[in-house]
Amino acid sequence: MITSVYSVAPYAKNRTDLSAYRDIFYNLVRAGSLYLVFSIFEAHVWYYGAATIVASLYLVVANVFLHKKLLGEMRFNHKNYKRSSVIILIKSGIWSSVSSLSTTLLEGLDLLIANLFISASAMGVLSIAKTLPLAINSMVSTISQVFVPGFIISYAQNDKNLVIDVNNSIKLMSIFSSMPLVVLFVLGKAFFKLWVPTQNSDILHILSILTVGTLVVTATVKPLYAIYVVTNKLKANSLTALVQGVASTAAVFFFLSILPKDTLNNSNNPVGLYIIAGVSSFLGILRAITFTPMYAAYCLKLKKLTFYPAIWKSLVNVIISTILSAVLVSFVNVDSWMKLVVTTCFVCIIEILSGFLFVLNKEEKKIFLSKIKSMFLNKGEIKK
Repeated sequence: MITSVYSVAPYAKNRTDLSAYRDIFYNLVRAGSLYLVFSIFEAHVWYYGAATIVASLYLVVANVFLHKKLLGEMRFNHKNYKRSSVIILIKSGIWSSVSSLSTTLLEGLDLLIANLFISASAMGVLSIAKTLPLAINSMVSTISQVFVPGFIISYAQNDKNLVIDVNNSIKLMSIFSSMPLVVLFVLGKAFFKLWVPTQNSDILHILSILTVGTLVVTATVKPLYAIYVVTNKLKANSLTALVQGVASTAAVFFFLSILPKDTLNNSNNPVGLYIIAGVSSFLGILRAITFTPMYAAYCLKLKKLTFYPAIWKSLVNVIISTILSAVLVSFVNVDSWMKLVVTTCFVCIIEILSGFLFVLNKEEKKIFLSKIKSMFLNKGEIKK
């Protein structure tokens, strides 16, 4: 926490690629430390904490190095201190904390609720089902952060191209985020059969779809959440997120309390788990297609429906690519990891082609094709 201030340098200079490399090496150091101690010494749980400390020390060194390289000209000067600016940052931090609380209500309590209202085994099933959705959500969040520094720069310079940049980010998020979603929709059952053959793959697949369902919309509009930060208008978003979190938790408690225990914990049809996974996703989708795009447009002083065309195109892309991929998978018996990997590659190709056809406009298609063409031409020249 003390040295976290040094971590903002790549963000401030719009070099998020460097922060990505830093995070990759952090995970490699942590994984390497764990492998080393478990290979040499007798296994202990505290090794995980020790490996995290070692990786964190690397992180401190990497952050200081990047800070000096990218922001070496910056020096602390008490004359530049402004109390009003600090107050603005504190207020923004408070509303960001409210948003974090909302996220906890929406995503962090489901396993605890499953354990309390249903059973420990039900909590285990839900935990397995959330594995892929959590990985997809992490990937989507990482990709969406790439656009934020550019938004901040454009907004600070009063650049009129900011709206174009935001729309383009929605389209790119649609294409890249739809790939893992479509793969989960059409190959999730096969994945769970191979990964946990002793569990009911149908139930795990349904639960994972219910858990990740909100990302069908929210993944596309993820860049819009950055607009609240860019314009420093976090209050309304934080309050609506809090209302959503409280409403979701209250609704789950209500349904679980009125339904019979046998119905909730039916091994063949776990209604209780479906309620826990599905309620928050439903409310998340509702908020993502109503409040999020309209409030982002309001923050930028644009028409309320400015971002909806790009969002509808993205939803059409997900639907069409899912249907086409399902048709392809129906002809394949995915009963091995190799078949799963190969089929996944074909599904990704279908999704990219669908995104190219239905998400990009004519001008964007021309730019995309010209870049692909130039890339191959450059490779040909290098070989010569």
